[in-house]
Amino acid sequence: MAHIEGFAHPTVGVIDSADLPTLLQEAADAARTGTGAVDAQIKFNADGDLPRLRGDAKALSQAFQHLFTNSIEAASNRKTRAQIKVRIAAQKAGGETVGFRLAITDNEGAGTRPRIAHRATRRARPRRAVLARPG
Repeated sequence: MAHIEGFAHPTVGVIDSADLPTLLQEAADAARTGTGAVDAQIKFNADGDLPRLRGDAKALSQAFQHLFTNSIEAASNRKTRAQIKVRIAAQKAGGETVGFRLAITDNEGAGTRPRIAHRATRRARPRRAVLARPG
């Protein structure tokens, strides 16, 4: 019943400020624990001057946890250990950090077709809702 209630009356996201590397690390830890794959390798490489993320940290954490979980489960289906790499690079404009680029890769599958990846990663237009943005 609680699930139906949650669907009928979804909670409103809370826009706050979050540290992206910390959020990703927590999501990775939750995915490892949730799948029981504590030996899954998830390596992080982040620039030091990243801006804070402004968005619904809980929703973002859930989305990243699902992403990591899917990768871990895909590796276990192929009887290999998941090896996930996360790279967060600062994006600069005029010497100032204005955003970041996030890349997540793993050792499984053919990846996302370029056309789909482009659509999924292009900047949102200002008139559309944004799940998160630097800030």
